[in-house]
Amino acid sequence: MTVIQKDIAFFKKRRKDSVYVRPKVILVDVDGTVVKPRIKMYSMSEEKLGKQAVAQIERNRIRPLRQQMIKREISFEQYLLELSKIDIELGEYYADYKEFFTTLAQQGMLNEPLVRALGMIKKKHKTKVIFLTSNLRIYGEIISDNALRLLGERGIFDGAVGAEYLFDKKGKAIGVKSLISHADAKLGKVRFMTKETAIKDYFKKNKIKVRDEEVAVVSDADTALMKRYGLGGLVLYPLSELSKQFKEIEYIRNARKGLFDFCVDYAKGKDLEIAQEKWQAVLHDPSLLQMSDASLKTYLINQYGK
Repeated sequence: MTVIQKDIAFFKKRRKDSVYVRPKVILVDVDGTVVKPRIKMYSMSEEKLGKQAVAQIERNRIRPLRQQMIKREISFEQYLLELSKIDIELGEYYADYKEFFTTLAQQGMLNEPLVRALGMIKKKHKTKVIFLTSNLRIYGEIISDNALRLLGERGIFDGAVGAEYLFDKKGKAIGVKSLISHADAKLGKVRFMTKETAIKDYFKKNKIKVRDEEVAVVSDADTALMKRYGLGGLVLYPLSELSKQFKEIEYIRNARKGLFDFCVDYAKGKDLEIAQEKWQAVLHDPSLLQMSDASLKTYLINQYGK
């Protein structure tokens, strides 16, 4: 049995058993989940330097690094570190991230039903909502602090887990402290952590004591986290909305085959009409997943009169 077959069997069994509990913590993926998956790597740099300049960097510097990594001439960690160094050379400022995210919100690039639903759940149940990103932690914190406000709502979320750069007093990135990777490692002074390790560190630092089954994960594909914790909600965007990079990522394609406890399909149809209500209902009361997906849709449509 292949890994994906085992994972599909795992989620089928968990849905059948329906032993979910209401989450006390919701971990929310940023890229492709909160921010729609049309965003490309180095989108922020394109805003500053122009597409032509970034395309040249991709061709002359990033592509050769990628080939070295594929040929195992350099480790994956070295590859990530070199990409970060290019970021810093291009001039990374804290203010750039805030402006970039504000622009995304203004352009309608946020998953509005999900963000609003998370705001309601946090307000009603005091559930902690923490954002996850392989990008910089400060980017996740900007989302945590500003997402609701940019949608005309009150309140903030609870923080973020992600990579860390060192910044000077002017807010300019000057070095790398830690990066999110596939395995825990260290290269010189730079620490590499899986998301699982980074989450564990965050919980310890912030004195969050919670059982794994009391944690929900909302993502566009992170099967490993969805399996580890008690509830996994998949964001399913239409393929036409995915950037070329997202379409080429195997685990994103695989997630669509059933690697989740429930999903909200953002294609045209009933799921889109009831997206916010579905996020709110299931994250508030996961026992609803005892219903079939079709019955759940009917229940929500009747409940909310749509």
